[in-house]
Amino acid sequence: MKPVLHIVRSQAFFYLHGNSSLEALILFTNRRAGLGSQHGNILKMTILIALLILSAEVHGQFAVMCDPDGYCNVRSEPTIDPQNVVDSLVNGNVVYCFEPDGNWIPVEYKKSGKELRGYIYKNRLIYVSQYVSIPISAKNEGKVVLSNDSVTIILEHQLFNAASHKLKFNKEKFLETIDGIRVWGRDGDLPRWEYKSIRIKLRGKEILVPYEGLQNLYEPNLMNTIAHYDSDSRTLYIESMNSDGAGGYAVMWKITGSKYAGRYVYHGF
Repeated sequence: MKPVLHIVRSQAFFYLHGNSSLEALILFTNRRAGLGSQHGNILKMTILIALLILSAEVHGQFAVMCDPDGYCNVRSEPTIDPQNVVDSLVNGNVVYCFEPDGNWIPVEYKKSGKELRGYIYKNRLIYVSQYVSIPISAKNEGKVVLSNDSVTIILEHQLFNAASHKLKFNKEKFLETIDGIRVWGRDGDLPRWEYKSIRIKLRGKEILVPYEGLQNLYEPNLMNTIAHYDSDSRTLYIESMNSDGAGGYAVMWKITGSKYAGRYVYHGF
């Protein structure tokens, strides 16, 4: 019989991100743990307690697909079964990883505008943190610099100016959108800070993250910024865990060669 907490831990991010009901989580745990129906009430209470603990623990990190075959299957459960293949990702795709379930990594990723979830075998990806790290070299109020011999990254933030944006509130007067799009970093109230700019100098070439790469990202924690460089693919990854509480999110910007190649945003817990 597998420990209930271990099983709930492996499934918690699906429940906490709204992709599973409590009833579905109970059924899944019951099946994986080999418990009988007579344990239903005890199991439900155990899961509720476990979720309270795990809601503060579930966190992740970014990774890049790197499979010898050039692509990797995404599965609905952490087992090898022809029936549970739900998708595939080619090398270079970015995923957000949570705590491993044995040899399997629960991941979130985006494809065709949709946020998707599943499991990937652990040796089919590389964590971005495994690449060469670029440390913080300078900081002051509103600005942080990361640099080494070949890369300099300058990030700045500024006060949010509500007058320059179109705000939409619901009937309870909670903020729903800014300029017609989702808000990252706030949970219904107005932002205080926003990114001003991200400037990069990479091997003599200057790169500016465009407006769409910074738009709707609020409450940046500049001191949480980390960066890594993969020399084989000539790709720079810049990431941060921003805001806090219900508004918390993880963001990563990808620079390939000397061009901005997109951003990836997830709740991060």
